[in-house]
Amino acid sequence: MRKWLIALGLTAILATPGIAMAAAADPDLSGFYVAPKFVYSYQTAGTVDISVYSDSMDSIDGSKKSAYGGALAIGYDWKPRFCTPIRTEIEGAFRTAAKRDFEAQRETIATHKRQVSTIFANVYWDLDFLGEGKSPLVPYIGAGIGVAFINSKLDTSRYDNVDFSTTQTNFAWNVGAGIAYKFTKNIALDVGYRYAQFGDAKLKFPPTPIEAKHKVSAHEVMAGLRFTF
Repeated sequence: MRKWLIALGLTAILATPGIAMAAAADPDLSGFYVAPKFVYSYQTAGTVDISVYSDSMDSIDGSKKSAYGGALAIGYDWKPRFCTPIRTEIEGAFRTAAKRDFEAQRETIATHKRQVSTIFANVYWDLDFLGEGKSPLVPYIGAGIGVAFINSKLDTSRYDNVDFSTTQTNFAWNVGAGIAYKFTKNIALDVGYRYAQFGDAKLKFPPTPIEAKHKVSAHEVMAGLRFTF
């Protein structure tokens, strides 16, 4: 009899988490969501290396410029159906061009424009410490990998009516954190920060062998709504 009681007790203990998880699941939500976002991107351009036939010739100090844009993410929240506080999503983002003027004798002789677009696969871990429904505020941490499309353009039309433009496709990554405020179980306000690396921006000057290259990174603040279905 004692063996049966011990076995029954162990079975009850082992089964309890499964019962709790089943009870915590929300059958009214599929887990899929859409999240439009506003993006503020404070971009850092590293030292510009100027080379001829891949041999370094000169360098120009880097710069820090702001850009703005928007993003749209389509994702899946694993908590409603699987009781796992993980979200996965695909996000596309577009940013306006960050501009830098080059001057000589107090006159602008050229303008460099750098526009960055990205596609990221992101993963977030929702840190709901108080438990479901205890607080509408849910902090999270996350990271992502993807590709960055960097278009670099040098406008010198004021003098010789020639524009140089190059588009570079790079591996990109990001890491960040944020907080969501749940108005309802379907709608949440999402505000986050992330650091992103976009890779190298290159600018070529055909038909010459001259090439300019610099690394691009950004501190980004994103804010938007998340609609879960």
